[in-house]
Amino acid sequence: MRMSENNQTILSQEDTYHLKVDDQGYLNFTVGEEILNSKETITTVDEKAHGTFGTEDYKPTTTQEAVKGKVDDGNLHDIKAVREANGMLKLYVDGELVASKYVKEKYPLTKGNITLGSPEAKFQVAEVEVRNHSIAYDEAEKSYEDLNLEEGYKAMDQTEFKAYANSEEKEAGSHEGPVENVLDGKSSTWWHTQYNGEQPTVPHWVTIEMPEAEYVDAYKYVSRNGNGNVKKYELQISDTNEKGSWKTIESGEMEDGGSTLIEFDEPVKSKFYRLYITETYGNPPNTFASAAEIKLYTKNKGTADFSELAPAYNDISHVDETKYTEESLENSGFNALKDLLETTYLNPNSSQNNVDEAVADFNQNYEMILEQLVEKSDDDDTTPPEIFAKMNGEELPNQVNITDSEIVTFTWEVTDDESGVDYVVAKFDDEVYEKDTDVDLAGKLGEHTLIITAEDKAGNIQQETYSIFVTTSASDMMALVERFEKEGAFENEVVVHQLNLHLTSLKHFEEKGSDEKVVKHAKGLQTLLNYQEEKDLISEKAYEILTDDAEYLVEKYK
Repeated sequence: MRMSENNQTILSQEDTYHLKVDDQGYLNFTVGEEILNSKETITTVDEKAHGTFGTEDYKPTTTQEAVKGKVDDGNLHDIKAVREANGMLKLYVDGELVASKYVKEKYPLTKGNITLGSPEAKFQVAEVEVRNHSIAYDEAEKSYEDLNLEEGYKAMDQTEFKAYANSEEKEAGSHEGPVENVLDGKSSTWWHTQYNGEQPTVPHWVTIEMPEAEYVDAYKYVSRNGNGNVKKYELQISDTNEKGSWKTIESGEMEDGGSTLIEFDEPVKSKFYRLYITETYGNPPNTFASAAEIKLYTKNKGTADFSELAPAYNDISHVDETKYTEESLENSGFNALKDLLETTYLNPNSSQNNVDEAVADFNQNYEMILEQLVEKSDDDDTTPPEIFAKMNGEELPNQVNITDSEIVTFTWEVTDDESGVDYVVAKFDDEVYEKDTDVDLAGKLGEHTLIITAEDKAGNIQQETYSIFVTTSASDMMALVERFEKEGAFENEVVVHQLNLHLTSLKHFEEKGSDEKVVKHAKGLQTLLNYQEEKDLISEKAYEILTDDAEYLVEKYK
């Protein structure tokens, strides 16, 4: 994920855990009342203490402190928030463990909705995974490495590679001699040419075969730091491994011991890579050849560093364009600069060159552009704001029918492209309504109104009125009975069974269009509800709502 602003909720599961970015840009992982923070202070030694203690010559150790751990820098980050079975909390950022804490009394993680982001959130997410087991340190490290976010070489998977050589020692044991040792990932095992019996001399060769031809950017030879270290070599490639097919792409001389990385100017695509060895170190020289490991690498381009572009993108995004004339926004270059910064920043694959050019353009022109912007006059704005309302996430028409078994929420967007929105107020049935608040329609049969009023900074007012007609049916009453049962509104299961029997018959005749029988069964349901209320078998709330619904059906169908 990546973000350029702080104070953001990334992921939460109701009241059990939260993953947030605080007002300083650091990551907070909260479980119950326990909090881990990604802020790290790194202390490095500039100069060690020297001189005789207690004398003028004595100089104490000097250090420098650097703070790291911010994630609001516009760069891509790999985040892992973990709670282990033993109560240990861990927070990983980009493959590194940045914070951990042991919690003896584990906070229970109850069932609940998992929410990504929040209405105010502004960030990009590529992937979210919530899983029911922990993550080890090496898993977190590999996860970050596999994203290829950093520039540099990455070892290719050699699981299906094969190795061949012109000579192998067969009698020294598995750790020394076999050519396949160069692919086992262990520096403690190595390939060695034969030295028991015959001792063939240079030239020697060792060949790596890939399952199929792939692009390679570098070849690494790791010596065994002993007899047979490679001195002079030719690195050759072939698509067939046949005599006469080999082509030399690099040649040179290696140091005695250690490892040598042979970097290619351009990626090389081939199936076979042969290290042709013409001289070796050892006693005697130019006799034996050996290698602990051979690795092939691809080169990661990595991602650009957005840390300078992110604040520039934030600055221009927070300019209130509604204050300025469209002509000045265009002619000053504001629109063009904003488009450049948005296009570059919002594409995580932008090249470093494009990022640097966008930052340079911002630094050179932004302040000058702001000086050229012309503020609008309120007298020029005669257009009221526009109101777009939704109910349960769907567009809300001016008139809508809905059943009383529903729980609804209302949201809205208000826009004003000229002077800008000054205030918005909503009322449901003449009472102030807060956006996204649940409205339980049970017991609210009939017509209701939602009125949204908005005023812009020029004083233009827009008001939208929405009529919500709440109805019911036998099916809706059955849904309410199920809900009330979960709330403990009934004395026992017999009460629920009796209500459902009546409602099933009522539903049957309602669907058949038998109005007279619907009325008869609705009145019978009223009698049953009165009996249950008299015997304290039903809660007052459930009784009142279901009685009103039954009366509604009587009136509707009689």
